[in-house]
Amino acid sequence: AIPQPIIRQIKDKELLAGSSVDYARDMFLFSCYTGLRFSDITRLQKDNFHLIDGKWWLIFKSLKTGVTIKLPIYMLFDGKPIEIFKKYCKRNFKSSLFGLSTTSNSATNKQLKQLAQKVKVYKHISFHTARHTCATILLYNGVQLTTVQKLLGHQSIRTTEVYSDIMDMTVIRDLQKIKQKKNK
Repeated sequence: AIPQPIIRQIKDKELLAGSSVDYARDMFLFSCYTGLRFSDITRLQKDNFHLIDGKWWLIFKSLKTGVTIKLPIYMLFDGKPIEIFKKYCKRNFKSSLFGLSTTSNSATNKQLKQLAQKVKVYKHISFHTARHTCATILLYNGVQLTTVQKLLGHQSIRTTEVYSDIMDMTVIRDLQKIKQKKNK
């Protein structure tokens, strides 16, 4: 998972607007905020975004699982996915919200590696870590495992439980730090 201060660094980095790294960054952040897979983000259309009672929702069918996912994006990460949506919905595009400036997950991951170098972040950044980051932050903030399962579109709770195991390791690591400080 990517720590929130690094996410802010990535978000705040000035990039050439419309460059492939700019698109990759926005797609990555959108995934950090929503937990969407690369395959789903590249297929998003303007009509997947709905104003329901004045609040933005993202409704789409996951390519991998075929499950319809309904995300209240106005509630996720203080509405940050809406900012990205609004940036791109103003543009005239033919295929998807992000215009498919990259053709593959691996090409996007290469652009994310360039972004990490520009931001001077020496941590592995990929599309999968964005999804992982979303789940980890939600769980860390007390969101129930079953809610995270629904948000990520997992068919099985066992898939989502992988993230809770990581949270257990975080608890152990943090408690060990306290113990080490007391022993000094």
